[in-house]
Amino acid sequence: MKKKLIKVVMSGLAGIMIIGSVYIPTNGMTLFYANKGRRNTKVFVEAKFTPNVKTTSTEYGLKKGKYVKKVTIRLKEGSYNKTKSDTKGYLIKLEKTNNPTKTSSGSWTWTYK
Repeated sequence: MKKKLIKVVMSGLAGIMIIGSVYIPTNGMTLFYANKGRRNTKVFVEAKFTPNVKTTSTEYGLKKGKYVKKVTIRLKEGSYNKTKSDTKGYLIKLEKTNNPTKTSSGSWTWTYK
């Protein structure tokens, strides 16, 4: 009985892992990354870049063939208006609890060498 239960549990876990890897999208960060939106009750904006690497696409509003030296993110909602910058390539984030009576917006800008 115990062996059967373990076999059922292990089969279930294996199935969940397979389904998860196929059907659940991942937000794997690449050399350059930016995102904004809602997670549960929070609104957020986040971004990162890899120093000394030339951009290869225009994804995230990048200019192709340039070296990024700084990223600045901004999150606004009602009277909340914050910015944050990074020049070292770290992931930076701004988030706050969403106020559904206010309009929120998140943005990022890239500064090039």
